[in-house]
Amino acid sequence: MFSPEYLPNYPLMIICTCLIYRIFRGCLTLRPQRIIRIIFFLILFCLSSPIILPGEVTATLGIFLFLALSVFLFCTDPILIKTAVTLILYPIWTAFYYLTENAGYVIWLHVFHQNLSTAEETLLSLCFYVLRIPFWLLTYRFTTRWLRPSYTNFSSRIWILISVICLASFLGIITFIVQADPYRTYIIWPACAACILTNMGICCLCAFIEQNTRAALEADVLRAQHSYYEDLKAEHLQTRKLRHDMKNHLSVIQSLLSQNKLQQADEYLRSLSRKIARIFISSADRKPSTLF
Repeated sequence: MFSPEYLPNYPLMIICTCLIYRIFRGCLTLRPQRIIRIIFFLILFCLSSPIILPGEVTATLGIFLFLALSVFLFCTDPILIKTAVTLILYPIWTAFYYLTENAGYVIWLHVFHQNLSTAEETLLSLCFYVLRIPFWLLTYRFTTRWLRPSYTNFSSRIWILISVICLASFLGIITFIVQADPYRTYIIWPACAACILTNMGICCLCAFIEQNTRAALEADVLRAQHSYYEDLKAEHLQTRKLRHDMKNHLSVIQSLLSQNKLQQADEYLRSLSRKIARIFISSADRKPSTLF
């Protein structure tokens, strides 16, 4: 494979590192110490341009393990969330970088038949390297909108399932790269595209599950509120009925007293007292209405 000079790539590496850093900071919670954030940025800068060669897997797995260790050390999220985010992002990272790196190699090998000067090889490499900037920008926009683990209330089983799916995607890409024919490396491109779409789809799935969960919770709250207000309405009607009945009872007692029927008035009051006592007892036995 051609070996272009990497000096012109450094400004592009810095831009890509900034985007990668913002993606991880948007998905995970970095520790607040400034020195830790600087170290994490420098680690991402060192890992921002992995050279993924057909038939070789050591560097790819090494970068993955080093990235995972850095995420576990420098982020405060639960382990399952850190694992899932790393397994979502790194296969996308690996697949797209293989595509850009290998596309330049295929053009160098099959179009120019290895007949390029060092400057021309550098220019060809830069053309494909520049594509990484809109890729990371698109990934940043995508993950900011769809992948927000800190706002979700997923169970451990869901995070484990997401990790397993993304791990299967990553292992599939690694297997294809290891077994690639050096002269037909382009046959892996559909698998790389499938990996990117799969892991991006996982982000959409996370957002979909989050929206459905929130909608279900809001529906439960609305049902509870409706039940609560229905109970309030029933109690209000009952209170109005009691006020009306008490007004009638008082009118009857007043009429009996005005006619000097003291015994009948006393019996009526006793009967009314027993009735009121039964009402209070039945009300106390009922389960009180609550909003939640």
